[in-house]
Amino acid sequence: MFFFSPASQRHSRLRLRDLAVFLLLSATAPPCIAQVEIPNTASPSSKSPGDKILGPISFGFDLGQSYGTSAARFENGTTIPLAKIRGTNGYAALMETLVAQASTPHWLSYEGTIGRLHGLFQTLKRSLVHVPTEEARVLAEMVAALKTASEATLQTQIKAVAVTAPWVDAWDGQNHDDSVINDALLLAGLEPWKGRWEEARDYLGEANAALASERRWLCQNNWCAGHWVEVEEETTSGGPLFFVSFTNRSLYTSFQRSTCYHFGSEDHHLASIDPRYGLDHANQAESPAKFWSELRLHLTSLAKKNRERDRGDHSQLPLTMLVTGEAAETPEFLDVVRDVARDIEQLCTSEPKAVGCKENTTGGGVELVILDDPTYGPAKGAAFWLWTRMSKGYCAEIGILDQYDMVRDHVEL
Repeated sequence: MFFFSPASQRHSRLRLRDLAVFLLLSATAPPCIAQVEIPNTASPSSKSPGDKILGPISFGFDLGQSYGTSAARFENGTTIPLAKIRGTNGYAALMETLVAQASTPHWLSYEGTIGRLHGLFQTLKRSLVHVPTEEARVLAEMVAALKTASEATLQTQIKAVAVTAPWVDAWDGQNHDDSVINDALLLAGLEPWKGRWEEARDYLGEANAALASERRWLCQNNWCAGHWVEVEEETTSGGPLFFVSFTNRSLYTSFQRSTCYHFGSEDHHLASIDPRYGLDHANQAESPAKFWSELRLHLTSLAKKNRERDRGDHSQLPLTMLVTGEAAETPEFLDVVRDVARDIEQLCTSEPKAVGCKENTTGGGVELVILDDPTYGPAKGAAFWLWTRMSKGYCAEIGILDQYDMVRDHVEL
């Protein structure tokens, strides 16, 4: 049983026209895909050459800061990586720009009066001719490349995927019919996302997807209960989260408050993609030791800025430092993040009167979490997210099927 809605008739009518426009624009624009990598583990252990895969499969695509990855989750719970696509300079530059954009003012969002009028105008314009934005075109190229590589790996057709990406504040005011992610999916020949719930998103923030891949998500019972139902003894919010993604090309960092993983990134701030701190720069530096020292100072300074800004009650809870990215397992980088975690713990000890430090506190503590699969972890988390929307069996696995059915039946009545 599938919980995501299929494309509407309007989307079906527009798809061929949108695809034609996309191909025309792509033919006159520089490519945004550089190379494809297929991991050795990209096949189910039980699958023999020529065998067909039985049962439903959920696919997750991670549109990362400098590359994209894909993963698949099977009915038996096995999740495997499928493909990794390295983006060009144009793709990386777009992601850097998107992350730096400010959030959309409420009056311009779909919840505001002007935003609703703008949305109606956009819908009317799309019904006539839909020329995709440059950012949608670039992202669609990455999505299409991941789709092609993943289909070739598993020898199966992909119709729908769940997307994860660095959280973009400027997209927070978009509705499903005016969504960059949905545009990219449509242009790549995939189903757009249509949320059943008011808080449903078209994509999952990369930090939330990374947590899901480690089975550390919040609100797994809340999801099955119907989102608005409070589940006894299940918290819907946690402490601060420091997300660090280290790749060959750049360093992506952001802070947010831990909350239900299927929601947006709550209290998202201090987000940036910094090309000065990619692993390639460390390998090319005249003094690698200086590079790693500067990286440690940079990460610690971000933690200080977050402490000065964050005065909520949750700021007194232990901070989770979540580390991912293709270069995250570099020994020197692992030494740096461990040192930074210790530096953060000592902030209140060395500066007890600093903003965010309570009297007589010795620091809120830091939990350092390095993803088991730092390259493909977010894509695996996205695949899991899609699985929870595809199969009611997930809710049965965690023992809340009866409550889910009760809520669903109540809604249908």
